[in-house]
Amino acid sequence: MRNAFKQDVDAIAGVLIEVFGLRFKKEVEHLSDPLERWFDFACRFVPPLPRQVIFSDQFPKQLPSDAKRGLKHFLRRVCRGEDINPYQGRGLKLRHDTSGADRTARTDFLYASWNVLHFHLSNQPIPRERYFSKPADWLAFCVVTNEQLGLIDVVRHPAIKGFSDPAIFEALARNWPDYVEPHRMKGVLPGRAPTQDEIHEMRMRGGNPAYVHNGHAYIGPGGGYSAAGTPMKTAKIMMHLTRALDWLAEYVWDSSSPYQQHERLLDVTAPRFALRLYPEGLGLFEEKTSTFFAHPRQDAPSMGSVRWLSDMLLPPWALSEVLRQKHRFNSLFFLANPKAS
Repeated sequence: MRNAFKQDVDAIAGVLIEVFGLRFKKEVEHLSDPLERWFDFACRFVPPLPRQVIFSDQFPKQLPSDAKRGLKHFLRRVCRGEDINPYQGRGLKLRHDTSGADRTARTDFLYASWNVLHFHLSNQPIPRERYFSKPADWLAFCVVTNEQLGLIDVVRHPAIKGFSDPAIFEALARNWPDYVEPHRMKGVLPGRAPTQDEIHEMRMRGGNPAYVHNGHAYIGPGGGYSAAGTPMKTAKIMMHLTRALDWLAEYVWDSSSPYQQHERLLDVTAPRFALRLYPEGLGLFEEKTSTFFAHPRQDAPSMGSVRWLSDMLLPPWALSEVLRQKHRFNSLFFLANPKAS
């Protein structure tokens, strides 16, 4: 049953990849899990929510007029809760691919290292047929939560090595010490701080350097990346999801579980369960009796539950798109009124 559940979530992730237009070439067999590609995107996607903007000590800052206009336009969108993902750049969907042959283009190393996103400061209208803004001469480096956006710095678009500039991490650590404190390497005497060139070279080779600030050594707040160039954050999510599927399969298969003890299943030999979509996320469907078990949203679902799996796979912004394009999910969607009866 665990394999069946994994096939179900793989199928859902595969359609999500298509719906959101993500590059997924499957050029490396052992890196071609659709869930890994989906979670790399989902972790970097910024949910459209109103946010308070917190400025670092890099501001106020003298900027040319085009950068000022772009920054004003960007911050207005942030405060209003409008979608800012089109300003992240094409790596979000089109250039990065966890399954690609080029290990240096499987994820955003800036985000995987420091949990920092960059946004193009363009105030030009985005044509209806395009998703991304025009590339801009100026970028905003930001750390983002659901409530706040920390504006670390605004810089002229650097060459690729500039995304490894230790000044980005130093500004993050200096302005938000509580944010980086959990990543401080306690009991470790820091050596020499790595240079921009050294950080870039280690990223290209799959190494995770320690970062030095104010006499302390830190691991990257983004969690780092594997030797294959895929984000460790995604690997941890995949590990938790695998354990959750194991637990769920064992629980559902137990003859004393509420699922198998439901009145419509008492006389069923070897019931066949599947994970299916419905308007609130994931639910459990028994195929022989066409019985559907809905799992409404909760504030704190227990790890491994169907609701927990649903929240992991389908955050609200993704579920909204699923409902808008549910015709593309076909047999993965339970279309009847979701009640176990």
